Amino acid sequence: MKTALKYLLIYFGLSIVGAILFAFPVVLFDTIVLNNSAAMTDDVGLDMWSQITILIGSQLLPLFLFWKNKWCNYSLVKEQNTSKMFLWAAIGCIGVMLVLSTIQVYLPHFEWELDLMKDLGDMLKNPLGIISACILAPLLEEGIFRGTIERKLLEAGKKPWVAIVISAVVFAIAHLNFTQGVTALIIGLFLGWIYYRTRNIWYCIFVHALNNLTSTIMFIITNDASCDSPFSLPVNLLLFVVGAGLTFFVVKQVIKLTHTGSWVPEVLAEETGIPTPPPLSINDEEEV
Repeated sequence: MKTALKYLLIYFGLSIVGAILFAFPVVLFDTIVLNNSAAMTDDVGLDMWSQITILIGSQLLPLFLFWKNKWCNYSLVKEQNTSKMFLWAAIGCIGVMLVLSTIQVYLPHFEWELDLMKDLGDMLKNPLGIISACILAPLLEEGIFRGTIERKLLEAGKKPWVAIVISAVVFAIAHLNFTQGVTALIIGLFLGWIYYRTRNIWYCIFVHALNNLTSTIMFIITNDASCDSPFSLPVNLLLFVVGAGLTFFVVKQVIKLTHTGSWVPEVLAEETGIPTPPPLSINDEEEV
């Protein structure tokens, strides 16, 4: 758990630093070039483009440093069943989204969360907002929560279900609100399991991006960022059952296409005959 908390704090810290680094030029541009004096007051009068630029800054810095320091391996793993796995991952994503769409309808929603959803929805009307949600967020979050935290736990010899649950819980906490936290926990369990079975972070990035893209398209079409459902309770229950059944079917197909083995480097080297890779640039010898 110490490893998970360590990387979560690193992520939060880098995000804050990245936002600050991007905020200075953005505020100066708004103030000097656009003569937007409100940008220097307590009521930060930044337009949507400026706000999203700062958000992207909070994503780019941790994404770059996690890649640069090799805390996460973004290498594309080519396998015999890669095409089939991407297909089943997409179908599984549809199943999970059906489950999530029905669950979040019946979750308690706080007023500040609804305001947050509205602000996020407004950002998705902007091209930079779409890039942030559908490209940068999947790359960054999967690299941290699956590609770094879950991988570290598995390589330390933790039981797979422990590593998957911890990475999903930390993923949920990182969203900093209840509604998104619950949905992040559920999809995080699915993504964590996919990563454990395949050892390929790009399946997780693909599913995450597809989920965010679908949500973005739905918002653009409906112009509604709330969690309300147009369907009755029986229809929602049917959608939940269909989604759960579809997800279960995909799980069975993925099991057929993949095989499990030890993630511990020394044991893996003995099983495969491949030498243990050199240690990463961060000290990970502490207790996990």
